[in-house]
Amino acid sequence: LGGCHTDGPHLKLKYLLDLERLQRRCAEEIFHVRSPGSAAAIAIHVSGESGVSWSCGASESRQHFCDFPDIADISIKQAASRDGGPVENRLVTLTKADNRVLEVEFPTLREARSFVALLDGYYRLTADAQHYFCREVAPPRLLEDLENQCHGPISAEFAVNKLEAAGGAPGLFLLRRSPQDFDSYLLTVCVQVRPPGGSGRLGRRGGPRTGRATQPGTVPRGRCQARCPFGAGTRGAGGVWGVLIPVVSPQTRSGRDYKRCQIRRDGDGHLWLSGVARRFCSLRELLDTYGHRGLQAEGAQMRLEVACPPRPKEKSNLLIVRSCVPCPPGSPPLPRRRSLHQMMFHKIDPQSLTR
Repeated sequence: LGGCHTDGPHLKLKYLLDLERLQRRCAEEIFHVRSPGSAAAIAIHVSGESGVSWSCGASESRQHFCDFPDIADISIKQAASRDGGPVENRLVTLTKADNRVLEVEFPTLREARSFVALLDGYYRLTADAQHYFCREVAPPRLLEDLENQCHGPISAEFAVNKLEAAGGAPGLFLLRRSPQDFDSYLLTVCVQVRPPGGSGRLGRRGGPRTGRATQPGTVPRGRCQARCPFGAGTRGAGGVWGVLIPVVSPQTRSGRDYKRCQIRRDGDGHLWLSGVARRFCSLRELLDTYGHRGLQAEGAQMRLEVACPPRPKEKSNLLIVRSCVPCPPGSPPLPRRRSLHQMMFHKIDPQSLTR
């Protein structure tokens, strides 16, 4: 098949691509509206590949308005009544980042919310996974995540990268939904790694508990030399020279590690930390409780001091990359791949088959 894989998922994808090519309108939504203050019929086309476009009446000519990442604001308001009575019509105003506006009138509130919810979902898929334009159509899970400073079901690699980008200080933590089970949460906490053998604090004689003290210039070969808080050439409380000889290499003398805990939810909505019997009514109560008491995982003490909340337009595995959208300036060129449209099924003559 032209160098392409021939397993089940690829064949199904090939079928869907051919179906989309034959029936282009199956890949888009069409909303029949009108221009505010007039009876002119307008069709709004929403496609996952190109964004929002519009056409007048039954005309095949379309005018492209914007792609989803270009949307700056969406609002819904009640249309003005012509006779003073109640009206069901709703005005939807779509504003781009360059302040261009598209305003259309929907016959019902339900259709207006359906249109806004569609754009809202496409925006989260292509630009910002933690954003909504209208609270009326925002998913309840998204509102709950924003209230608890919780990320979506991002992967562990993105979680660690976000913590490192935020400084990676001990006590920094990130809360995210589990990619496998949406009723569970994962807590990733940055902890300080201690060198093997102890903490390196000074003992009674001023020397370190995990090393030994000696005079400057007598450091054994193969060991790391680090200065004691007293400074070189001074004496500690026990009268020994302040030169610390740790028993670990410089690479493991200090560092960071990331521990993960699972938070589960039962059928009644109560939450608990995996391995702990105590239940909590909310994520905020759970985090506040363990933020004061601390946690311990795999022998490491963890503190929940500072949360790493979602940031606007963060890059993560929750966003999709569309082949029709050009790469930003300065981005490396993408490797060329064989298109699935190039797959060809060749007819094989049964007489040519041999055992």
